[in-house]
This record gives sequence, structure tokens and C-alpha cells, in this order.
Amino acid sequence: MKIKPISQESFKDVEALASYHISNTFNPPKNCYSGIGAFTDDGVLIGYICLFPEMPRTYSIPSLATRQGHESRGVMRALFNSLFEMLPGRYWLEVHPENNRALTFYKSLGFTFTQGTGRYNDGVYCLLGERNEN
Repeated sequence: MKIKPISQESFKDVEALASYHISNTFNPPKNCYSGIGAFTDDGVLIGYICLFPEMPRTYSIPSLATRQGHESRGVMRALFNSLFEMLPGRYWLEVHPENNRALTFYKSLGFTFTQGTGRYNDGVYCLLGERNEN
């Protein structure tokens, strides 16, 4: 697996991968400022994290996903570890409060959570995660 910044050519793959994971009401990859991806040795995108700079050394993560068949293989952990090493700072993300698997994973990376102001399609308020290295 190779981790590297996502190029403009890769954004088509990001959009395709995101469409598998994201509802039609939320389509962040088109608004993605930059990001990093995990690629197989033959160049297939198997995971990504999109970033949007909010202020110096502060980033929101509007979208992230792992390609089906590559889940639970350390792809997302490798992406986050590379991201934190390349861009130390403060990170924000949202998660559904009933997504226990994601919450456990994000907490293992050092994120803490409070209730957010956004709502999901089911009317539930999101949880806002923050990780701060500033």
C-alpha cells in the first residue's frame, strides 16, 4: 500500500468510492480541497481522507472512505497516521452517534466528541469529533 496526496486525476476515483458510502444529500468530494489516498501497488485507490482547511493548522474532514473489500485491514489507520505526521494540527469530523465502530476507531486515534449542531437524515444530531496537536 502506498499513501500519497490525491491528485486531480484521482478525484474521479474518490467520487466513485464516496458515492458508495455517502447518501445523496451529502456529496463532499466535489468540495474537497485536498486529501490523501491509499493506493495498491498497481495504483488502485483503496481509501482516502478529504481535507478542507478551516484556518491555519485546522482542518475539517468532510469525507473519508475505504473501498469495499479493504475494510479492517489498517487502511484508514495508515491514512490517519500519515496525515497527522504530514500535517500536525487540529482536526474536526462528524459521526453518527450510533456508529459505534467509527466512534471506537476515532477515539483510538485521539479524537474526543461533543454533540454537534448538524443533523443526519434520520433527525439525529451528529457528534463532532476533535483531535488537537497544536
